[in-house]
Amino acid sequence: MLARKLGVATLAVVAAWGGGSAWAAEDPTERRVVLATTGCPAGVDSAIRRIVGLEIGDLLAENGEAAETDYLAVVCAHDWARLEANGPGRPRQIDRTLGLNDFPADAVPRALALAGVEMLAALSPAVRRRVEAGAAKQEVPARAPVVQLVPPPAWRADASVVWHGFLGDNGLSLWGARGRVGRELGERLSLGLDLDAVSGSRAVALGQVRGVLVSAGAFFGVHAGAQDLFADLALGGRIGIAYLAGDPGSTNVAGDRVSHAWGGPALSLRSWAGRGRLGLVFCGESGLALLGAEGLVGGATAASVHNFWVSLALGVGIRL
Repeated sequence: MLARKLGVATLAVVAAWGGGSAWAAEDPTERRVVLATTGCPAGVDSAIRRIVGLEIGDLLAENGEAAETDYLAVVCAHDWARLEANGPGRPRQIDRTLGLNDFPADAVPRALALAGVEMLAALSPAVRRRVEAGAAKQEVPARAPVVQLVPPPAWRADASVVWHGFLGDNGLSLWGARGRVGRELGERLSLGLDLDAVSGSRAVALGQVRGVLVSAGAFFGVHAGAQDLFADLALGGRIGIAYLAGDPGSTNVAGDRVSHAWGGPALSLRSWAGRGRLGLVFCGESGLALLGAEGLVGGATAASVHNFWVSLALGVGIRL
């Protein structure tokens, strides 16, 4: 309703604007405007000044300025308001009367201010330029700031089936399980800790050698991707206990048992693919066991947990 009434009010000054545009366009001066309000309800006069100031900027003069100015007078009486716009050297005065009851109470200051600005624009090219510049700024949409969404750091835990293989002719091949918990540190860094236990055996001339390995791993690396699909490359190490036991196939041969620390530096490549909180986890790892153990038969190495190892793990994980 207010928009329709303001539109009608605007149309009422088009004739005045059109009639005065020919001579107003010839006025090159930045003539300022004095605003005077009389008899308006409490608070309306200051609101009118504020809105007019927003529309024409520093062209609005302070009261009492002696320089040559245009003026806008707003006189309120009962349920109507009379607006007059004129200035020295202007061919004629523009005036209007608006019914205050035609607008909601909180819209009266804006209706009077905008009607007054339209009247001033019909008189003054300077005011008209300010109004047109303000309208142009409103028509140009502000470029939305580019916001890069960064997923919050997340804890992830997983459980996997894991295989360890030690390279060489006598290297043991072992199967078991691994549990891991990892933390994303900011946008690119990650930290992971795991614990695994594997076992396996190898046939030898006098029977077989069984091995059990328990180890903990710690890896620090970089990761890339999104919450549901990402990979990380990490450097770390693994340390644990290796237990080897000989199981001879003949009662004439005695078996022996030995336990020894094993571990060394390692490189890990890990991937996560899933949806929501759940994911499928794959991890490949390679390292050098600077600490290890060997099982001997007749003084020769029959089973080795030493030198280079490779491990593969496949499991399921949850994002905490």
